[in-house]
Amino acid sequence: MGKKIFWDKIILILIFFCLNSYTFPGQPTAKKLLFENDKILEVQIVGNIGKISKDRGKNKAYHPAKIIYLKNNGDQITVDVLLRTRGIFRLNPRICNFPPLRLKFKKQDVKNTIFKGIKKLKMVTHCQNKKKLYQQYLFREYLAYRLFNLFTEMSFRVRLVHVTYIDSGRKNKKLKKCGFFIEPVEMMAARNQCKYLKIDDSTLYTLDSKQSSFISVFQFMIGNTDWSYMADHNVKRIIPKSGGASLGVPYDFDFSGIVGTLYAVPTERAKSTSTKDRFFQGFCQPQAVFDQIFVRFENHKKEIYSLYENFPLIDKKYKKATLKFLDKFYKIINTPRLVKRYIYKNCVEKTIKK
Repeated sequence: MGKKIFWDKIILILIFFCLNSYTFPGQPTAKKLLFENDKILEVQIVGNIGKISKDRGKNKAYHPAKIIYLKNNGDQITVDVLLRTRGIFRLNPRICNFPPLRLKFKKQDVKNTIFKGIKKLKMVTHCQNKKKLYQQYLFREYLAYRLFNLFTEMSFRVRLVHVTYIDSGRKNKKLKKCGFFIEPVEMMAARNQCKYLKIDDSTLYTLDSKQSSFISVFQFMIGNTDWSYMADHNVKRIIPKSGGASLGVPYDFDFSGIVGTLYAVPTERAKSTSTKDRFFQGFCQPQAVFDQIFVRFENHKKEIYSLYENFPLIDKKYKKATLKFLDKFYKIINTPRLVKRYIYKNCVEKTIKK
């Protein structure tokens, strides 16, 4: 028991050290809005957490709560917020006893806060209250988002938070865990001079061929098959305001091999039980197109490895295994016979236009 308490304290010390000192190299630290700063954000969420967590039916309601954070000058800011559970797989109580959350704000309540301009905000939570591995899963999925950020601005920004949940329904019982916020799709689209296409609209637009293939190679790199252009599954579509083909932006990476959750399984087409066995499910393209995409991954190789090597909240065993997992990807894209085996054997011979 004493050993367990010791390691719990070590983990908390590490988290608080990161709260005060860790930012991603080359990123801004002085800006005030939520996704314009990479420093881990300390927040409190006060509400009937137990009641909110159990509300997982078809008619999930928003529940009143408050979110509290400190400004750079030390002032405490309290913002009224509505919370409800969200998700599909992780909404299942057998998977997550603490589900993902959606935060909803009123415009006037966030006017002078870091949440300015945000109406609804997704939050990925720790999933399991008592299983430390699930906190590691959260850090790993957070890094998958950061990994995609390295390649393009057309990606969802994320902000890591250290949360103290204060349950008003249980005599203000506290629970301290990490989570992360995901940039709203409308905000991501506007940042890239695009507009968001909802599912009903996206079927009317051609999908950008080269960009879709790039996304497919990225998903292959991280070992993710839990996505689909055809079904608009775990891919949001945006379109430039100036016109043109639609662009896919991936999200939700907890089923990927690079995250490695125990509950994840690959697509049936992969004929494997492990997400560590990569399976390509993108469209077929001429070799010259894939060669250009592979060069893009080569150009970011140093940054990719550095992301995992220098992030302090993942354990050493996972870090070592992930670097080997990435080594295998780079071996594949640099070996013609392996490109043929993994890419061309499984790519989809289908027109890009839906």
